Amino acid sequence: MAKSKKEIEKEILRFLDENSTHKGDESLPGCGLRHGIACALGTCRDNIPRVTPLDFFNDGLNIWILGDPGGKLVNIRANPNVSVGIYTRMDHSVENRSIQLWGKASLITRREQKELFMEMVTKFDVVNAIRRAMQRGMLNIASEADFKAKVDEALDRETLIKIEPERIFLLISRPEGKMEKLIWGKSK
Repeated sequence: MAKSKKEIEKEILRFLDENSTHKGDESLPGCGLRHGIACALGTCRDNIPRVTPLDFFNDGLNIWILGDPGGKLVNIRANPNVSVGIYTRMDHSVENRSIQLWGKASLITRREQKELFMEMVTKFDVVNAIRRAMQRGMLNIASEADFKAKVDEALDRETLIKIEPERIFLLISRPEGKMEKLIWGKSK
């Protein structure tokens, strides 16, 4: 029996929620985030494709990526149509799930959209992750004001990539060899 759009969306959300990066705590190494699996972000400019493995967060079906300056941002500025692949390690003895997503990307910076930028980096705990990473790597900062200035500099270098999906395929591969492809599409 075919699943409804709402049931398909629920399956996709479960996969994203289980596999995206989440807030962590001080006890975790490095930045302290609970990193999920990586996604592969596909962009294209001048008919030259590029795929970049990245950490991702999700807010519902929207994918959020924190991007350092580079080719992916240049490509998105030229062509906001992107594709994202998210998949777990293939193991035929257990159920495997993967997502292929097509959507539109927009770039959010602190300088251009400060309120939204700060809302999302706070929600995803990126601000604290930057602070924790800097504290662990830069212990000789003279004062709290200097430390805050360094955190602000780090945030000013970052760009949030927001991907709003238009189509999502969730592929479920089961150990007995059965495969199920659930297709979600954005309502217009």
